[in-house]
Amino acid sequence: MSFVLLLCGLSVLGVLRAGTDAALLGGLVFVRYLEVARALQRAYSLEPAGSHGVWGLDDHQFLCYYWGAAQLADHPHSRPKSITNRDMVDTLAPTYMYFRAIQFVQTVKTGPFHEHSPVLYDISGVPGWAKVCSGLLKMYMAEVLRKFPVVQHLRFGRLLPFEPAEGARIDLN
Repeated sequence: MSFVLLLCGLSVLGVLRAGTDAALLGGLVFVRYLEVARALQRAYSLEPAGSHGVWGLDDHQFLCYYWGAAQLADHPHSRPKSITNRDMVDTLAPTYMYFRAIQFVQTVKTGPFHEHSPVLYDISGVPGWAKVCSGLLKMYMAEVLRKFPVVQHLRFGRLLPFEPAEGARIDLN
């Protein structure tokens, strides 16, 4: 999340243009960041803090699934159920963020996919990417942004002020 907030800060400062640079940021810069993060996780056997175990979406990343589902929204052939087909995952992983994330999970976890990643497996039953995208946004809001143990480490200030939404609820657990 800190890396994404860095990109947001650069956008607020006008260094990056949200509309013009969005594809570059999401499609190249963020993807390269994920590759570096995954290499570090593998090299040093990093364990996530506050993991939900098999009942979480992913131990280390979340936005790659949300942005990846958005990237696939208009894909002519791919459906969420495609993640259960290893050949399809390997074919689409170099181009699509969601499939690259699934491919990474398949390389670091052992056993049947539905056992080690039941949440991702359940998502594969959703009929289309637009619905996956909207569900992941709700999940990100509930499981990340509204969790005090996560947001307490963020540095708010003039650039990125903390302004709770009207009627917003923050979970202190």
